[in-house]
Amino acid sequence: MQPNQAIVQKFFVPKLRAYSLQDVADVAKELLGNTGQEIIGIGSGEKSHETLINRDEIRNTWEHNNMCMVKESIDQKEYTGIKKIKHLESYSSDNVKNISKKRTKQFFVIYAPK
Repeated sequence: MQPNQAIVQKFFVPKLRAYSLQDVADVAKELLGNTGQEIIGIGSGEKSHETLINRDEIRNTWEHNNMCMVKESIDQKEYTGIKKIKHLESYSSDNVKNISKKRTKQFFVIYAPK
C-alpha cells in the first residue's frame, strides 16, 4: 500500500427488530410455569438498549437490501436501490420496531426442544 493511500471500508448491519426481555420472561413463565426465576434488575455496566450504529456513523449510512451499509462515500451506480438514511439519529434497539409478545411466543414454540 502506498503511504497516502486510504483503505475504503464498509460494513453492513441487518435491519432487525428488537425484543423486550420482559416479554421473553413473561412468555417463558406462561409456557413453562414458575421456574423460580428471580428479578435482580440491571447490573452495573449493563445497558437497556443496544446501539448498532451510533450518531457519528449514521451520517455515512445507507439503506440497501434490508440492511444498513456504513461507508463514507458511495457510488450509487454500484448499488441498485440504495438510499441515504436521513430519518435516524442512530440505529439502536430503542428506535426500531419491537417484536410482539405473540411473535416471541411463536419463537419459543418453534425452537423449543422436542
